[in-house]
This record gives sequence, structure tokens and C-alpha cells, in this order.
Amino acid sequence: LFAKEGCHGLRSPINDMFNYQWKEGTEKPQEEYKDFCDCVRYGALEQPIWSEQENDKKVISLLTERNERSMTVRRHLTAVAS
Repeated sequence: LFAKEGCHGLRSPINDMFNYQWKEGTEKPQEEYKDFCDCVRYGALEQPIWSEQENDKKVISLLTERNERSMTVRRHLTAVAS
């Protein structure tokens, strides 16, 4: 989990993470600080997988090339049909 610089301060996500605690005598968290922690928990339940940014760049490059090729073909077909 990464946090941006703007995520600090009173009632910020980072503040809520540090203040997260269980309600005494129960098996439930205190309501006041649980919202952001619940979001993190739900995200973790999805079992996210780390994606290398280099791979993302390759996929974007591949899709851009495919788009350019398809647009070239469309322009050619449009010109031939005219």
C-alpha cells in the first residue's frame, strides 16, 4: 500500500490507519477509525498482484501500434470507397 504526500493530517487515511483499534470487550473495530481500514481490507481480499510499470509501458505501446495500424487501414478503405 502506497500513500501520497497529501494523505496526512487529522482524519486522513494515514491518521485513521494509525488510530485503528478494536472496541474493548468486542470483536469489532471502533467505528470512528474503521472506514479507510475497511477499504484496505477489501482491497487485500481481492488478492491484488503487483504489476511492473515496464510491462504496462509495453502493453500501452502495443495497443498504440495496433490502433495506428487499424486507423491506417480504415483511412485507406475509406479513400478506396470514395
